[in-house]
Amino acid sequence: MEIIVQLASCRRSLFSDDHSRKYYLEVICQATIQIMSATSAYLRCQDTYTQFCRLLVALKANYQLNDLVKLKSYEMWIDHISRFTINSFMDWENTGHSLHYLITLWARLTMSIPYVRGDVPTFLDSWVPRVCQSFAIGFLIV
Repeated sequence: MEIIVQLASCRRSLFSDDHSRKYYLEVICQATIQIMSATSAYLRCQDTYTQFCRLLVALKANYQLNDLVKLKSYEMWIDHISRFTINSFMDWENTGHSLHYLITLWARLTMSIPYVRGDVPTFLDSWVPRVCQSFAIGFLIV
């Protein structure tokens, strides 16, 4: 899984054009959706879970929200990440070592909202309050 985190961190200059870079990002996002859809199979190991959370942060660190919202799979991707995060916050005992990666991801996503160009929906206005609420509830449960 460590190599996958590094693959998400490819330099922009490695791609011959924006279309190739966008295609590469689409493939990575589709893969993360598939992994989150089958969480029972892939993410039971704590180390794998942590590396997956690192991958999500690396995606946002290396790609602007503008790049992400233009993807065909963006709405499904943000939906899966939101649900994944909410479930993680509600299960602190098993995901505790990975939570700071998810908090970092959401901090980077929300800080990027003002820089989104055009009239493209980010869907973050509906997900951020739910993610914050699950964090608070999960914190109170522990």
